[in-house]
Amino acid sequence: MNDLAEPMERTSTGSSRSLVERAVLVPAGAVLLAAEEIIGVAAALTDAERAGRELLHFEERGARARTHVERLLHDQRGRVADQLDQRIEQARHHLTVLAARSKGISSKIRPEVPTNT
Repeated sequence: MNDLAEPMERTSTGSSRSLVERAVLVPAGAVLLAAEEIIGVAAALTDAERAGRELLHFEERGARARTHVERLLHDQRGRVADQLDQRIEQARHHLTVLAARSKGISSKIRPEVPTNT
């Protein structure tokens, strides 16, 4: 008996066989689960009252997902705004330092006297 949840066997033929089994069983299981889910939804939609409850459930789930995404976007927008503010402050600081340095340098440079030609 081969349990797929157990670690793969150590032998090369055993591990190859286990890999092949998994390669076949995983997609097959996913398809079967999806089919069962579809059948369940279709069965629910045949009864009007049950269909109304299911549709309400879908709507509520969609609303929760939308709220979650909106919250994530709001948080991300705040982080981006904070980073932008920090970079603006850094740029202002660098400009202030550069302006102070340029004043110090420009005072040491003798201005050229324009010549009339």
